[in-house]
Amino acid sequence: MRFLYRLLWLALLPLAASAQSRLPPCQGEWSRSYWNNCQGVQPLTGGDVYVGEFRGDKRNGQGTLTYAGGNRYVGEFRDGSFHGQGTFFFLADGPARGDRYEGEFKDGKRNGQGSYIHADGSRYVGDYREDRRHGRGMFLFTNGNRFVGEYRDGKRNGQGTLSFASGDSYVGEFKDGNYDGQGTYVFASGNRYVGEFRDDKFHGFGIEYARDGSVSRQGRWAAGSLVQSQLLDPRRFSIAAEARPAAPVDAGRAERDRLAAQADAERQRRQELEAQLEAERKRRIEAESRRGSDEGQSSGTGFLVAPGLLITNQHVVADCQRIDVVSPDGRRAARVVDSDDLIDLALLRVSGLSGPIAPIRRPGSVRLGEPAYAFGFPLTGLLSEGGNFTTGVVSGLRGMRDAANQIQISTPVQPGNSGGAVVDSSGGVIGVVVAKLNATEVSRLTGDIPQNVNFAVSLQTLVQFLRKNAVSTSSVERGASLDTAQLAEALRSVSHRVDCSAPPAAAPASAPAPNTAFWLINRAGEAIFRIYVSSTESKDWGSDWLGQGTLSTGERHKLEPSADQGCLFDVRVEYRAGKSEEKRNQNFCELSELIFDGQRAR
Repeated sequence: MRFLYRLLWLALLPLAASAQSRLPPCQGEWSRSYWNNCQGVQPLTGGDVYVGEFRGDKRNGQGTLTYAGGNRYVGEFRDGSFHGQGTFFFLADGPARGDRYEGEFKDGKRNGQGSYIHADGSRYVGDYREDRRHGRGMFLFTNGNRFVGEYRDGKRNGQGTLSFASGDSYVGEFKDGNYDGQGTYVFASGNRYVGEFRDDKFHGFGIEYARDGSVSRQGRWAAGSLVQSQLLDPRRFSIAAEARPAAPVDAGRAERDRLAAQADAERQRRQELEAQLEAERKRRIEAESRRGSDEGQSSGTGFLVAPGLLITNQHVVADCQRIDVVSPDGRRAARVVDSDDLIDLALLRVSGLSGPIAPIRRPGSVRLGEPAYAFGFPLTGLLSEGGNFTTGVVSGLRGMRDAANQIQISTPVQPGNSGGAVVDSSGGVIGVVVAKLNATEVSRLTGDIPQNVNFAVSLQTLVQFLRKNAVSTSSVERGASLDTAQLAEALRSVSHRVDCSAPPAAAPASAPAPNTAFWLINRAGEAIFRIYVSSTESKDWGSDWLGQGTLSTGERHKLEPSADQGCLFDVRVEYRAGKSEEKRNQNFCELSELIFDGQRAR
């Protein structure tokens, strides 16, 4: 059975912008009509679709542009282009998949202030010009590192400060993303280097200071190592004369940066929760699919909106080899007339299917707290083959994450209810069952158990979808209340079970071998001349991984222990000063870098 869960987080947000419009629906077809001061649906070349406001026969105002490849823009338009505040979701396959940009647009490109959130949780907050980071900005890395400074043509260029989670920091000049020019590198130990840099390494003239301010080494450096000792003018490379960002950070901007970072951190936490819930949803869908017959049978619910035309959820009929509609008088083959995964609706044509037509309530008339009733065919093979009738109320006029194309209901639903009608006390349709919240998973992630949190596609969204497909329905006002037995019979008469025969599942791919490669980084203020890596279960350190080489301060060395030894390893480094430092039980299947700062050297 196809699982009901449809946690429509990111994918359903785009409708919110256009659904909030108070403009009337546009009349006629886009290609044959002049649309002005209205909202409508515009199919574009290549399969792209715009849903939103029109003025002067152009996209102007709030709207959503969904690309055939999957990317989506939600926000303001001017003369057909992105212009003003908006959000661009990178959903198509590619290196940017899962990223999003929130901020200002001009003439179809990122221009002005904005935030770019990467799929891995890192994010940039700052200035943009022509789709590139340009101006002043802040970048927060997932490992706790942070950069604040100047950007040019998409890269760190100019003055800036890069702070590391380890306690190290660099203040000075950048070129194409690297330390380049005059700067100061301060180690967590208190040691520091003041001088010239090139390609992220000490390069040129500079002085290395000990923690107490005394000079350790000075002279000419190359690729991170001192190659010629000589006395330098301490006034040129003094600790007091550390490089600073070119322009002081005013208190107001610093506070805005802090609040932006705080908001981004909260957004990241919410994203992580959403990702875990979405992963759980997919896991459960796969599990439910495996419970079906050898043909991969799954099922949902639909209801008649016109003779031979049935509404259900898109996810009920997605990827089906064959669709059948089951009624008391038999089984009939069905085909998809139109479907929209954004709002999760599908229109089916079923030849020979007749019977009572579901009355559709007038849009905009649904009220918070009014009764909400549902009928469907949940858990086929376990519960009644004749269907189930449940009762509740409209508990929210918006859906998950304030989605304007959904309503929230307390009416109990189960797997198999997907696509069923939600009606008021007189039998008028006010929504389409679409999702329920996974109470167990939310409880595990938040510590709170949600009660009867279920969702339905909103009445307004359903009516717009029907109009798009030229399905004429007569809107009805809320009439006299029926008793529950009458409601159950009326709802049962318009509802039908939808069966999906999915293609055979492909054999699962063998799991790839774990990647144990990692970078060992020296931030200890003194050179490392031996590195040992050993499985945690081994009592022997083995041979030195550096051989005849050394690892100077600020340098990194890539190591790749054999995955055959598992994921847990111990690492030992030895410094020139005769001290050593160890890190044990390191999981290299999860870590990509390991930093030694000398703080625990003995």
